[in-house]
Amino acid sequence: MSIRNPLFPSLLRNAGLKATAQRLHLLEVLSKEKRPLSVTLLKEKLPSVDQVTIYRSLEAMCAHDLVRKVGMQGVATHYELLATRKHHHHVLCSSCGKIEDVDACLPKDLENRVLRSAKNFSEITTHSLEFIGRCKQCTQ
Repeated sequence: MSIRNPLFPSLLRNAGLKATAQRLHLLEVLSKEKRPLSVTLLKEKLPSVDQVTIYRSLEAMCAHDLVRKVGMQGVATHYELLATRKHHHHVLCSSCGKIEDVDACLPKDLENRVLRSAKNFSEITTHSLEFIGRCKQCTQ
């Protein structure tokens, strides 16, 4: 697999991480997907990279806000590229586990209402919403 995105080496280096071939390939796979991926799926797409390296690379990239963990009810943790994507949320099928990105976001007013309700917080810097339902295939 060749690395096509010239931004990835500098993203890693700017975060203080080495731009190894495995990390670059991992970023490339995540960038091509329109949904978060589990480590199992990442391993299938990167057969030459061992699972421990995938986990360690993901954790390092999460710590530097290049990748984000997406954890939902009853589903293994999934990962998605954060560094080059705009803010979005997810819909999860409770039957088959399918995950889909959605660009819809709730109004800024909701963050303000949440902040007013939280007695021990002075600011909200980001938010994450996960919607659970059933996909079209599972409802047929």
